[in-house]
Amino acid sequence: MRTAHALSIGTSWAGISLALLVGLLVTGSTSAFAEVTAEMKYLGYSDELASYAVDRLGGTHKVQPTEPTPPAPASADIDESTAVTEQLAELGRSRNMTPATPDTSADVKTRLGNYWGDIASRSSVDSRMLAPEFKKYLKDCINKALVGAGYDIRQLDLIDAPPNLGTPRVRGVVRVTRPLKTKNAYNEIQNNLGEIKQLCITAGTVDGMCFLCELTSFVTEDPRNKYYYEKAVLNP
Repeated sequence: MRTAHALSIGTSWAGISLALLVGLLVTGSTSAFAEVTAEMKYLGYSDELASYAVDRLGGTHKVQPTEPTPPAPASADIDESTAVTEQLAELGRSRNMTPATPDTSADVKTRLGNYWGDIASRSSVDSRMLAPEFKKYLKDCINKALVGAGYDIRQLDLIDAPPNLGTPRVRGVVRVTRPLKTKNAYNEIQNNLGEIKQLCITAGTVDGMCFLCELTSFVTEDPRNKYYYEKAVLNP
């Protein structure tokens, strides 16, 4: 009875060992039968169970020995000129360029210069400016309107601006001040800005055409503290 029991235990351990070794071989933990015994001993099995497992495994499985991995070749040192040449070659391939590709940089530069030259010539033809006499007339009209409303003019400039649909325009810079009449200085000054804008638009309109462009700016000063407030966009 003891002998049968011992044989049963030995067979069971052998089955477990065989299953474990198959798993190790499938997962690539061992590469040949020569390593099986050492692996079994490392796991704590006896020499008898290791030999039995190797015999059983040899009858049912064939394991190809793993060839040693060749060492990686030593990387050769690449000098700077070779590296730059390789980078330029790769750049050429990525841009579909070859040594036979013609150099068109001079032609591109010439065409670009001709384009901007044409734009400059057209701008010089189209950028008509107001006659000095007419600009003086507009300035006098605006000055009269502002002074008539009680404003003291600190600055009144009319600067030539690009024409709008062929009509020459000027950009006005208007800076004025006027004594305040109420205690709420901020609200009064904001109202003054609106009034200044309307006075300038009316005075700058001749025969239904406003000659002040949208870049006209209006500035009014607070005479009490010398602060100034500005509206920088004109929308007639």
